[in-house]
Amino acid sequence: MTTEKPVPSSRLYGRESLATRGMVIATGLAVAIGGYLIPVLGWVAGVVMMWLSPVWTRTQKLIVTLAPIVAAAIAALVPVITDQNLVAWHALLVFVVVSPLPIGIWLLVVGVRRLKS
Repeated sequence: MTTEKPVPSSRLYGRESLATRGMVIATGLAVAIGGYLIPVLGWVAGVVMMWLSPVWTRTQKLIVTLAPIVAAAIAALVPVITDQNLVAWHALLVFVVVSPLPIGIWLLVVGVRRLKS
């Protein structure tokens, strides 16, 4: 695993308030549980906060943004490829409903570690 470098102050472009520990925690929680509290909009708010913040790399931002969308697309293809609709519903439930939780926790851990270094 590569070591993360601290966010250089020259890259903040006036966004210092988006690189604080509190903002990193709020962003991670919004991605992890925001969709449960305010369906869809809570997760979207967390993703927007993440994209505005200089704490995470572009690759990390793409992973967090695209993982649930790609998972939902794969789950939607299950009934097309197979004849099992019940499997598709279970896959959709796991990928769309459950996946933001570990993704948000990962985002939170990566962000806090990056701010510490």
